Amino acid sequence: MTRRNTIGVLSRLRRWDYTQPGAYFVTICTHSGECLLGRVVNGIMQLSTFGEIARDEWSSSSQIRREIRLDTFAVMPNHLHGIVWIVGDDVVGATGRAPLPPRVP
Repeated sequence: MTRRNTIGVLSRLRRWDYTQPGAYFVTICTHSGECLLGRVVNGIMQLSTFGEIARDEWSSSSQIRREIRLDTFAVMPNHLHGIVWIVGDDVVGATGRAPLPPRVP
């Protein structure tokens, strides 16, 4: 496995097909590591509005993407950790089930 501790560099297993069913550990970071998602007070994470949005969007992901199931997750001040299960025999990739909004020039 190739791994670097540099922000923005992915750690991936060589020759692994990440479209295969299985459990995947996911980390989603804020831009420049800004603590936008909340703060820890007395050892308890207090979500900001952005943190609540991140939590809610994580929780709704399996409702709009039938090929995944969600496991445990945690929102931290500047990132989110979670486990995503890819299930079934469907090919994973861009399908158009959750399209991005059109770009406005």
